[in-house]
Amino acid sequence: SNYFRYMEMAEHAFLRKLGLYLDPPRSGRGLGWPRVHAECDYKVPLRFDDTVDIRMSLAELRDKSLTFRFVFMKEMDGRPAMQAASGALTVVCVKLAENGAFAGATAIPKDIADIIRKELES
Repeated sequence: SNYFRYMEMAEHAFLRKLGLYLDPPRSGRGLGWPRVHAECDYKVPLRFDDTVDIRMSLAELRDKSLTFRFVFMKEMDGRPAMQAASGALTVVCVKLAENGAFAGATAIPKDIADIIRKELES
């Protein structure tokens, strides 16, 4: 189950690198990004102190949602890395009400979509 945490950590690190934040107060846009789908296929186990490279790509960009794909590559003591798992996260852009509750799905702002698309498709 830790793979899901790793995917989310990779997503957050990627967005921070672009100057984008999922945290509504920090983003200043009144938007939330709840997860609506998550999946992971396991190939080999990861163990304590393993070195893992997480490769992230944009699988789909829709008007109101993003789907990221992840591939976990396990380093193998000088041997070629092997795929440990693959997964995906789908997030939806939602407008937040004054009380912080989700007020419904909304279009991803064009500037955010353009930044993400440019970075992940290059």
